[in-house]
Amino acid sequence: MPYHLILDGVMVVAYFFIAAQLSKNILTLNSTTPHKLIAGGLAGAFSLLLWMFVPGGEREVDLSFYHLPFLIIGLFGGGASVIGAMTIVFLGMSIKLGWAFFIEDPSVYFLVGIWFLLSILNRKITHIWNRWIYSITLVTFLSYFFDYYRFTKQDSTPFWTFALLSALTGTVTMYLILHVHRSRVAYTELERKNQKLSDQHDEILLKQSELSLTKQKFQTVVESVREVIFQTNREGKIVFLNAAWEELTLFKVEDSLNKHYLYYVVPEERTRNIKKISKLIDEKQARTRLEIKFYTKKHDVLWMELNISFSYDGDGNFLGTFGTMTDITERHISDQILNKTLKELEDIKFAMDESVVVMVTDPKGVILKVNDLFCSISGYTKEELIGKPQQLLNSSYHPQSFYHTMWETLNRKEVWRGELRNKAKNGSYYWVDSVIVPLLSEEGVVHQFVTIQSNITKRKLAEQKLVEANDLLLKLSSVDGLTGINNRRSFDERLAFEWEKGCRAQTSSSLSAILLDVDHFKLFNDHYGHQQGDDCLKKVARLMVRELPRTTDFGARYGGEEFVILLPDTGLLEATTIAEEIRKGILSLQIKHEKSKVSPMITASLGVASIVPSEDASAKQLLEYADKALYTAKRKGRNRVESYIEEETRTIDVSERIIEATIVKDPVQEYINLLHSKDTHTWEHSNRVAHYAILLAKELGVSEKEREKLYLTALLHDIGKLDIPQSILRKASRLTEEEYSIIKQHPILGVEKLQRHGDFPFKKEILEGVLYHHERWNGSGYPHRLKEKEIPLNARLLGIVDSFSAMTEERVYKKGIPTEKALFEIHSQMNSLYDPELVQAFLRAMKTSIPEQLSS
Repeated sequence: MPYHLILDGVMVVAYFFIAAQLSKNILTLNSTTPHKLIAGGLAGAFSLLLWMFVPGGEREVDLSFYHLPFLIIGLFGGGASVIGAMTIVFLGMSIKLGWAFFIEDPSVYFLVGIWFLLSILNRKITHIWNRWIYSITLVTFLSYFFDYYRFTKQDSTPFWTFALLSALTGTVTMYLILHVHRSRVAYTELERKNQKLSDQHDEILLKQSELSLTKQKFQTVVESVREVIFQTNREGKIVFLNAAWEELTLFKVEDSLNKHYLYYVVPEERTRNIKKISKLIDEKQARTRLEIKFYTKKHDVLWMELNISFSYDGDGNFLGTFGTMTDITERHISDQILNKTLKELEDIKFAMDESVVVMVTDPKGVILKVNDLFCSISGYTKEELIGKPQQLLNSSYHPQSFYHTMWETLNRKEVWRGELRNKAKNGSYYWVDSVIVPLLSEEGVVHQFVTIQSNITKRKLAEQKLVEANDLLLKLSSVDGLTGINNRRSFDERLAFEWEKGCRAQTSSSLSAILLDVDHFKLFNDHYGHQQGDDCLKKVARLMVRELPRTTDFGARYGGEEFVILLPDTGLLEATTIAEEIRKGILSLQIKHEKSKVSPMITASLGVASIVPSEDASAKQLLEYADKALYTAKRKGRNRVESYIEEETRTIDVSERIIEATIVKDPVQEYINLLHSKDTHTWEHSNRVAHYAILLAKELGVSEKEREKLYLTALLHDIGKLDIPQSILRKASRLTEEEYSIIKQHPILGVEKLQRHGDFPFKKEILEGVLYHHERWNGSGYPHRLKEKEIPLNARLLGIVDSFSAMTEERVYKKGIPTEKALFEIHSQMNSLYDPELVQAFLRAMKTSIPEQLSS
């Protein structure tokens, strides 16, 4: 039994297993050449040991497995490893056998043959086990027969035993080496993969960190932008909103999620937007922009601009939408205002083109633009006008100074306004009302003039005719239309002329005036009608003028039923005589007046005054004196002539014909005298109010003392009007709001005037009546807007009779209305303006007392 071969085999297996474990990846075809040489050298050293120390007793045994290290290392390391192994073996053999063995010993050729064999097999056969089978078979046969025939007598090991042990040892070694190699390769690959996984894991962690940071930054950006960022699913339900949604709509984000976006769209917009978006989805549109009205939590309307992107899957199925919403409410409102403004400007331009003449020129007056109406009025076409100087239209009507003034204004960069007469193409003339506006550049320099004109040719022609008519009218304006005698205007002019003439005269000469008033003419008018009233006035006027003795005497209708006569160079006595003749003449007309308390015929009261014109007096004073004398004539029973004597008009019996035995005490008497002397119209009105107040007081059954209080209050109720300008009190046209507000101050002014004095009789009642007589039952009066029973009784009563008297009186700014109509007005406004109980009492009193009313 070849135990030495078994030992060799075990050593080969053990050596190569240990070498494979220690050398790691050295024994591979992929190793570097130095590694292959080192591995081959180690295998050669091991092969030399097997050759030198094979056990065999006394006889020399050369049969061993020293060829296996060559074969194994050659299979793994190729020719380089075999060279390394052979180098070591040859070196050892030369030491032991001497250098002659390279020639004498066949082992050298054997080893070289193995090297050639392995080199060929490594090139031809790629699979390692196939190379192994071929190489072990060939080498075993060669080794055995080479050594066997050399040492056939010394070694009796059978061939099959040698071949089997060689193949088994080599195969086990190969398997172990391959196993170790593959284990190490697998381990290396595993380490590589683990390292790769570790690197990938680190990269993933890094990317996760970066992604988290990016997500955080993105979230910060999304939440900080002012635009709403949204996302909806395929059903149109909201799945994402940023914080801007809540800021704009006031709806919380969490409450809005999973709700359909149409929930927040105003109802009238929903159907239209469903159709529009459905159409876009059907057409597979990628994106769109819409303007939709949303509503806020406070039900305000928000205009939103939506930039919508549509999402689809690979098969084109709709997945949902995402995009942004921007609040464009202010822009939309601005657009609406802009569109409205543009529309208005277009309308204005259209209106201007249709109604006014427009021309644009450069600073030198060269025409740049005209509208159609300009061409129509001038007769030129646009082509004939543009580029031409505007002097083309000059009619030579206006002087050079006119144009000089115009250009001075324009050069000051100011707007010029004026009327121009231009010359048309056909030689005719036309008038335009012009406004020339200088347009300034950004540097403040005039770069254009815009001229806007309106055709006033017809107006100018009408004005020319009007001037002619006015000349004629002026001749007629001094005549009263009803009576045919001089009117108030011509009288005022004549009075001013005579007064100025008297002031210039070197010798003093009196100027007299007579005021004539037809007695109870209002009652005459009411009873006989206005036609008969007009006839009566005509007859009185003709008689008055006929009775004037001189051509220098001047008679005129003063207003209503009043007439005035101006007598130059005439004293008071002579004027009084003329007045008396006129009074008698009127009575002799025998005009019936059944309602008169004076006479069954028409009569007149006349007041005469005389004054020497001077700078210390005035023409107005002359008329005031005549008016006072006229009042005295009325107070003394009418149908009489009274002359103005200052001493006679200082005291007035206020109780005459109204209240007997009434004693008037200062300061009441003082203010009564003041009112009578300063404002006869207000004084007469106050007398009427006092009369109606006593009638109402009697109907109510109040005591005589209370009637006395009421009477004095009525006389003084308008005392505050003494502080109101006569220009407002006697204004013939409608009062302005400012003027009316001044009139409304007279109750307060009256109380302030009366309160300047100490105690006087019935002070409380008089002050209440003066202050509150314009308060109304429903609180609409002034000055304190009292209502109902808050208003003192005497003030409520005066409010009724004051209104009635004002309605029926004839004043410069209005005609009086009939008594019946005035009573109807009072009745219709009870419960609103007047105390209903007092109105009913007033109506009863007037029903039985109408014949006794005072009239002008």
